[in-house]
Parts: sequence; C-alpha cells; structure tokens
Amino acid sequence: MPVPCYPSVDGIIPEWLNGSYIRAGPAIFDGVKGFTVNHWCDGFAVVYKFEIQKGKVTFSKKAVASDAYKKFKEVGKPVYTELGTKAHTDTSKNIFQKIVSNMVNAASLLKVNLLCSHVIIDEDGTAYTAGASFANGFKCQIIKIPKPPKPAEVPGLEYTKGYTLATLDNKIPKFSGYHHSFGISKRWIIYIEQPLFMNNMKMMTAYFRGRTLLDCMEWIPREKNRFFLIDKISGGIKPIIYESQSAFFFLHICNAYEDNGELIIDLIAHDSPEILTKLHLKYLRNADFSLKDKASARRYILPLVDNLEDLPEKENLIKRDKRVSAMRIKDKIIVNGAILTEPNFNLPNINPAFSCKKYQYFYATGLFGLSVYRASIVKVNVDTGEVLTWKENDDAIPGEPVFISNPKCQDEDGGVLLTGVTDLREGRKDFLIIIDAKTMVEVARAEVDAHVPHLFHGIFLSSDG
Repeated sequence: MPVPCYPSVDGIIPEWLNGSYIRAGPAIFDGVKGFTVNHWCDGFAVVYKFEIQKGKVTFSKKAVASDAYKKFKEVGKPVYTELGTKAHTDTSKNIFQKIVSNMVNAASLLKVNLLCSHVIIDEDGTAYTAGASFANGFKCQIIKIPKPPKPAEVPGLEYTKGYTLATLDNKIPKFSGYHHSFGISKRWIIYIEQPLFMNNMKMMTAYFRGRTLLDCMEWIPREKNRFFLIDKISGGIKPIIYESQSAFFFLHICNAYEDNGELIIDLIAHDSPEILTKLHLKYLRNADFSLKDKASARRYILPLVDNLEDLPEKENLIKRDKRVSAMRIKDKIIVNGAILTEPNFNLPNINPAFSCKKYQYFYATGLFGLSVYRASIVKVNVDTGEVLTWKENDDAIPGEPVFISNPKCQDEDGGVLLTGVTDLREGRKDFLIIIDAKTMVEVARAEVDAHVPHLFHGIFLSSDG
C-alpha cells in the first residue's frame, strides 16, 4: 500500500504531538506460490508509518524489498535459514555467501557475521551492538560505533568507523550464547549470557542438513546466566563473575542504572525459552498461544565491587532492596532477582530521558497471551509493583508502546504513549491509539481503512526538532 490513506480521528491529538511514528517487523508469511513460513519471526518485513501533523493523521505501509523477500517471490520458498523455517535451494550462491550477504555488509565493515537484533544509541550518539564471527569461534564481540562528527554523506558510512570494543569467551567450547538484546548504564555495557546456546557446528551445517536456527539451539539451564560488565570507554571486562541463582531466558531489558555502588537491571524474563516455540504460526493462527512459562518483570542488582577477597560468604551484599539478593559463593557472586509484578507482558519501553537513570515507570504490551494483561498496554511502577492498564477488547491487540514526552511537563510520566492496534474482530478497523501516560486513559485514536499489522519495534521522530 504505497499510496497513503487518511484515518478518521476520534478525540483531540495534543498540539505538541507532530512527527512520524514508524514501526517495522514481520508481516508477510504466505507466498504467491502457496508456501507459508513456519514462525512469526520468519515473516518478511513490512514498515508502516503514521504521520501526525496538526491533529491530522496519514497512514502508509510498504514491504521491505530485501534480498530474502525478492528471492522468496522468485523461488516461492525462503532461500535463507530462518528461525523456524529451513532454507530451500538457491543455486546461485554457496552457503557462506548466503549467510554473509544477508548481513548487510556487517562481515566486511564490523568483522562479524551475526549481529544482535538491537543497536543501542547512547546519549552522546555512540552506538553499541553485539555480534559474533566465524573467525573467532563465535565468541561474542561488543561493537562500538562512535558518533560521526557530521552526518554521513552515504547512509551507513559511519559503520566503517566501528570496532570491536571487547571479546567475551564462550562458556561452553563450540557453543555460543543466543542474544537478542543487551543493556547499558552510564559506565557499563551489560551483556547477559543466557543458557540458550547455539550449537556452532549445527549452525554451520544448517543449510546442508535442512535445519532451522531453532534446531541449532540447546537450552542448558544448569549453566545459569552470566552477567558481563564491559567499560564503555576502555572495553575492560569487570573481572567479577556474576551468575544467576536460577536460569532464565529474556529478550528485552527495561532499563539499567548505577546507584551508590550497585547496578540495577530490570528486564522481562521467562524461566525457559518456551516462547520461541509458541511463536510458530501453527499456534498463533489457531489461537493456541497458551504459554505455561509466562514473562515477568524482574529486577537484578549487582554489587559493583572490585574484588571478592574482603567480602563475607553467603551474606546478602544488597542492603537497600531486600527483594533481591547477591551473595559471594566461593569465587562468584550469585544473584537472585525479584519479580516486580504479575505476568504476562513484553516489549517494554520507558521515557527515554530516564534511560540509564533511576526511574519509576516502564510501559509494555500484554500481546495475545492468556493472562490478566492480554491485549492491554500496561504501566508498571517498579518501586511499588502497581500496574495501570489501557484495554479495548481481548481481540484488539496493541503493539509495543512508544513514549513521547510533553515538552511542557517534566514529570517522568508526563507525555503520551503511541501504538498500533490490530483488531481481530470481524468488521472492526485497526487503529492508532494515543494514551495519556500518566492516567492510562485514551486521548485519541485514528481508525484506518487498511490492515495495521502487528509488528515488533517502533520509533517516533518528532518534526518539531
């Protein structure tokens, strides 16, 4: 739908809210030749945009003309190994060309072959991401991309200045940890190795063996999670071993900040990676999304000590928040997190002005999981556990909420939330919802005479500077 449409607006859009709300994610699952991919994450990308100007809204969307999508239309089946769908024959390239060419030149520019799904932009404009390369045995590499002194004349040229800040050893030889995202604080890059491992030999032969990426993953919970802290300036890795008491699987970190010698990390975690299996289309299209292992908001606190020698054993080192613990056990600090509120939600966001700072609220979506928060946008008070929600209907599914600050209000929750809502009810229109972030009450909506797909992540680009 390259031609924009003009949604009808119900309510009053704040006069200060002008700009583009852009969202991207998988939305094309069925090919013209009858083939359907297996997993939600295997879908081919669509980008949509709600343009908001002076109280009026314009909607447009378009499929991303990636190499993978072009080949899918040409061949009728995917030719790249996906999370839940195996690669099919593409005789024009060998397996190494297939892998490297699908990484948007990352192999040549950043010397990695696999990149994390998320890039984090620090307040000074420096970008960080994580990756792995064939050359070093798939060890995790933290990549730093300094902010260019001026905008690049050629898009992507700034990546030529990127370099490996730190390299982390794999816990198990020939296995590399799966990572979807990581976190940062004022001083530290926070990389959490989780016990969902990629079997590197299986991955290297996935194309020939007809394996998916999920087929190459192994959940080994006895290995627990390790927290790596990497200095953002020097790249030095803090020598303290921080390990979780119990294994967990996570996709997203809400926020992280330092406070009086402690590092507070809030994230959305599961006890296992069951969620990856449940995102197969055979479950989603049959309304069989009954997660046993629901996601919960959890807080972990790491004491920022320089050595273990003077620390007592088996004594809680966290003094100000008794919901959590961190104890020295021999040569490690074992951390046990606290669940902040009831499950089940994900795709968290905060007021970006409070990133890497002490904060009080995050926002998330209940998605389509069977829980008290199904199809809701939630506001969680991380200090009290109090939750406020906005909800339309069990079958009107909102996506990731994006926070936009009211320029006339300095409160952390002074602003609005934007997200697209996919309404599964027959005869109902999809819409953009605008919610007061303080009260969680609807401010306005814009109903669209087109499908608004349920995508992953979004961003708001203000036109007011």
